[in-house]
Amino acid sequence: MSVPWGVVAFATVLAFGTAAGSGTRPGFRTRITQRGLDYARDVGLDIVSKEIKQLKIPDVSAQSGGAKAKLYDIKFVKQPEPTASVVPLHELGLRLAVANINAELSAKYGADIKMSFFKMKSTGTIRVVTENMKLVLDTHIGRDNAGRPSLYKFFCKGSGVIRVTFKGGWSNLLNLGSKVFQSKIRSVIIAQICTNTIKEIKRQIDLHVIPVRETVAEDYELDFSMVRFPKFEPTHVELYSKGEINIKDRHIRMPFSPPEIPLFHQHNKKMAYVYVTDYLLNSGFMAAFKNQQLSGYVNESLLPAQVKDFMKTTCPMSLCLGSLLPNIGKRYPGAASSIHIYATQSPTVHVRGASIGLAGWGVVNITVTDKDGKEQPVMSATLSGTANFTVHVSNSRVFFNIVKLTPKVTVVKSAVDDNGLGAILEPVLKIASEGLLLPRLTDLGFEGIPLPKVKDLRFVDTEILPDKTEHVVIVGTDIRLEPYDPDAEDEIKKTLEMFQSLPKISMSSSPIFADVEGSSA
Repeated sequence: MSVPWGVVAFATVLAFGTAAGSGTRPGFRTRITQRGLDYARDVGLDIVSKEIKQLKIPDVSAQSGGAKAKLYDIKFVKQPEPTASVVPLHELGLRLAVANINAELSAKYGADIKMSFFKMKSTGTIRVVTENMKLVLDTHIGRDNAGRPSLYKFFCKGSGVIRVTFKGGWSNLLNLGSKVFQSKIRSVIIAQICTNTIKEIKRQIDLHVIPVRETVAEDYELDFSMVRFPKFEPTHVELYSKGEINIKDRHIRMPFSPPEIPLFHQHNKKMAYVYVTDYLLNSGFMAAFKNQQLSGYVNESLLPAQVKDFMKTTCPMSLCLGSLLPNIGKRYPGAASSIHIYATQSPTVHVRGASIGLAGWGVVNITVTDKDGKEQPVMSATLSGTANFTVHVSNSRVFFNIVKLTPKVTVVKSAVDDNGLGAILEPVLKIASEGLLLPRLTDLGFEGIPLPKVKDLRFVDTEILPDKTEHVVIVGTDIRLEPYDPDAEDEIKKTLEMFQSLPKISMSSSPIFADVEGSSA
């Protein structure tokens, strides 16, 4: 059996929004416009005709006066070309309206005709013509306790005219009572279309298995469960998702809430709009901070070959830590150094349209390995920094550009007597970030990150709107239903490989170092 086009429409809508208590603020909101619903209608319009033509209509029996007839082997012989629409039902769900189901059917009949003084049997064929047949299917959509969408009520009704013409034995007499058969056949056809469509929707869209959480970086998960019932307005549907990244096996309570997402009545040109708040990234950073994973260290073995010398304390012909901080080189000549970093609070992200600002705070500890192979603390400093990005979307890829990267360092303790260490360390960190991290991030930003792929669903003509709303980035996109493309997985793998090619920072299980011995800076 072919899939009713209504299934395609519902699947398209639900794919966008599914991916808490009533009234909870969402981390992101999705709008499906009338254009999006119309596309779902256009994609599936040919399917409804096939579904009707392949209907298995059961036998129909009726009686009119002294004539009793049974119709069987009822088939569609003329393909209908209906029109259809999908519109929101205010505060309830979606309405599927199919009109002009004008078809022609054929059937065989067997009749028993009883007169006052004799009985006769006759057989023949009938011709059934439908006119102005209409079908309306209302689907009420909510959410279950897990935050999945829920199709919890269906209402289906139909109307129209059916004309029946008997050809064969006693056809004139049977045609006189054909109104009885017309009513019966119409009821059966409408009931069959309604029953099959609802059954197929339930079969194809098993909402109980739709995931509402996705694993991110092994230890975390993105929660995109629905936090409110969907909102059905005359011109669009809106879905409200949690949009939070949390620790996978032990969720923490976020000390902040998502910002309010304003209403944007003017957004109707694209098929869909997604309003993503900076709560999404801020919750992820908070989860990583609470999970003690915003700490790490860098040493010579983790750096690319061309900059390995930077971590040495002696380098007569090149730039290294020892040449920038001479007293370290004098005290620990020929030694290798390590930089240990850990966050003192969760980084924060501020979004304003296509501009993203990132701020972070932490502590930097520099150590050297002495002649005996022991790690000696040299210096401790507080670190703060900001980074500014701009993002845009083109050809189904997200591109970004780092506008500014600014570290600030204040030395707290030092085991060497270098004056103005803070003033020296700031350019050191700037050189390190701009020389090591920035080029790779720039390459990644130039290469772009592929938009996420939903099976059989492709986002096209996607753009980030040039809106300056605080805390929200607005993405508008059109939709195409296409067969699953395994090459999409290769694109994602390539992007992950680019991330893995960035300069490595190993994670430290004990980020807090012992106090540095020596003079306070």
